[in-house]
Amino acid sequence: MAEIPIDFPPLKIQEKIATILDTFTELSAELSAELSAELSAELSAELSAELSAELSAELSAELSAELSAELSAELSAELSAELSAELSAELSAELRERRKQYDFYRDYLLNQENIRKIYGANIPFETFQIRDICEINRGREINEKYLRENPGEFPVYSSATTNGGLIGKINDYDFHGEYVTWTTGGAHAGNVFYRNEKFSCSQNCGLLEVKNKNKFSSKFLCFALKLQSKKFVNYASAIPVLTIKRIAEIELSFPPLEIQEKIADILFAFEKLCNDLTEGIPAEIELRKKQLDYYQNFLFNWVQNKKLESLKSL
Repeated sequence: MAEIPIDFPPLKIQEKIATILDTFTELSAELSAELSAELSAELSAELSAELSAELSAELSAELSAELSAELSAELSAELSAELSAELSAELSAELRERRKQYDFYRDYLLNQENIRKIYGANIPFETFQIRDICEINRGREINEKYLRENPGEFPVYSSATTNGGLIGKINDYDFHGEYVTWTTGGAHAGNVFYRNEKFSCSQNCGLLEVKNKNKFSSKFLCFALKLQSKKFVNYASAIPVLTIKRIAEIELSFPPLEIQEKIADILFAFEKLCNDLTEGIPAEIELRKKQLDYYQNFLFNWVQNKKLESLKSL
């Protein structure tokens, strides 16, 4: 550094040059300060706008999701539970009333004295054992594997009481026409059903086919047997059972065929109404839940839109 040569003009000229350079230095500092302030303000404005928009979007999404989740959980649980309980109670009460009415009219219309009151005091009755008027058979073994491997359109009935005893459908059938079936064993032993179709039965079902359809109505037989069958179930065994031998011994009284058919048609229509109500309860509840979901979504969207408008106004 000490060896670097520097040329110097006269002192007066040195001072003038130094003054000029000092002035430039001051101007440069002022300009730098102004530019820095201007750029800082501009950058701050841009960042503020950008961050504000980003923050608004994030807050909107976050608050909207949180609000929707909270409302959905609270309202859905509360309203769904309330709706289901209310509908179930209301429809179940309706079903109980209809079944009471059905039981009353069934017992009334199958009573000999009442039949004579309605259709004439001289209406004759004949009493027969089941074995005298019906062919008695039993279903075959049809397991779940068979149902899976032979899918089709023909129903298979078993000892189940829901859905008319239907357990599946296969591609063939064992019986065709009018039959009365009963559950031979298990908790539902003695339950009786009317069939008129192409179908099959499992080994837990017995079948009655009326021999003389010009004298006996299969429908009337079904309703008359329902009043008596449970009395013949052997509940003393490990598994309740109503055997072919026992059902063959049951005695039933029959009015003329025309009267049988009239009574059976009335009871069949009433029973169908009760069954439709039973099957309709879950469908009715499901429909009401769909309506609830619709109005919940409408409410949530309205709340979210209001929240977004509030955020945009910030």
